[in-house]
Amino acid sequence: MPRARSFDDLEPLLANRTARLYAKIYKHVDDIDLWSAGVSERKIAGAAVGPTMACIIARQFLNYKRGDRFWYENGNQPSSFSEKQLREIRKITLAKIICTNADHFPKIQPWAMRLPHPIYNAKVPCDSLPTMNLKLWDSSLGENFD
Repeated sequence: MPRARSFDDLEPLLANRTARLYAKIYKHVDDIDLWSAGVSERKIAGAAVGPTMACIIARQFLNYKRGDRFWYENGNQPSSFSEKQLREIRKITLAKIICTNADHFPKIQPWAMRLPHPIYNAKVPCDSLPTMNLKLWDSSLGENFD
């Protein structure tokens, strides 16, 4: 997004005439508090936050991933997973984790954090969701396991 140079520049980005209210509080757009402006932005379609907060959150998660030597996808560590193990881990979804750990949970929508929808996120039997081949963690099979 281009840099806002005036409160008028903010008008299309903020909801509920917030830019006009900021103009009464702040002398310049550069003085606006990041948190206040960030939570005032119009939301990105399908998201709970606007573009600035989405960018900050995404950047922070990327920093966690790259900076954590124990992040499960980082290689070249004594505890790193093999490529085969990573492929198995990536098969599993939150829906499968819920199904596996819940009592008497026969169906769930594949995108567990989204509401069920008859076309885009229809409930499916838990047994139809992919499972992991845990034999890839059995050290007694040696390095040539399938």
